[in-house]
Amino acid sequence: MQNLLQKLPGWEVYTLFFEAIIFSLIGFPIFYNHPSMVIALIAFTVSIQWVLFNTVEGHSYINLYVSGNIKGLGLNLINYINNPEIKSLKKIKFFIKLILCFFIGAILSLFFFQIFAVKSCFFISLLFASLAIKSVYDQFYRK
Repeated sequence: MQNLLQKLPGWEVYTLFFEAIIFSLIGFPIFYNHPSMVIALIAFTVSIQWVLFNTVEGHSYINLYVSGNIKGLGLNLINYINNPEIKSLKKIKFFIKLILCFFIGAILSLFFFQIFAVKSCFFISLLFASLAIKSVYDQFYRK
């Protein structure tokens, strides 16, 4: 499926806009009053994330759970200790940034949920839409 999507220009943007719509829908009472509907929508968007977004800057990573990224950090740290190369050091920095972003995102999500409750889904939707808009800008104006 990913090879098919790579032939479609801008599929990442379409996916991000779709996820922005899904998370904005979850913020409305017609959806959040039905927990099974919310779980199904979140599970669907998570599955999209897991299948389609699995590399960043040429590095493969796990975007659902931080444990795989901690494993990647540990393996690259061991590789660097055994054989100090710039390549391993770059991967260590990559995984450190990835893990930090995961924890910052988790903390911010809890913070926004404490303040806004279910309406914090609109913040998540805004993040997805912002990423999509930035991707559109990068595709058309940075070539």
